[in-house]
Amino acid sequence: MRQERLRTERVQVNDNLMEGLKMQKRKSLQELAVEIERQKGSARDFIGSAQKMEVIVPGAVPHLELEGVGAFPIGKYAGKQIAQRLEIPTKYFDKMEEEEPGLLAANVNTWLKNSEF
Repeated sequence: MRQERLRTERVQVNDNLMEGLKMQKRKSLQELAVEIERQKGSARDFIGSAQKMEVIVPGAVPHLELEGVGAFPIGKYAGKQIAQRLEIPTKYFDKMEEEEPGLLAANVNTWLKNSEF
């Protein structure tokens, strides 16, 4: 009886998974190439001195302002890089970003001004 119930549940889960897969839109190779090029064009890397960087909070989302370039929202990957370089525990960085963006800005800016990279 128990085996039959488990088998029924497995079949139902597998059916649900297959239904979800059927609903996904598949892209042609050409569509995929266009999407990759679009994403490639929007990605930018900047290299600069820490003394020319500042975290600002225009609203609720922290941004990294680069002198002479502009301000950009701090994404997850960039946040992890900043936390690692400044030796701020990632969990604490994420908590400040979520709950106290002003505190995040103050902490990061203090460490940026005192850093040698």
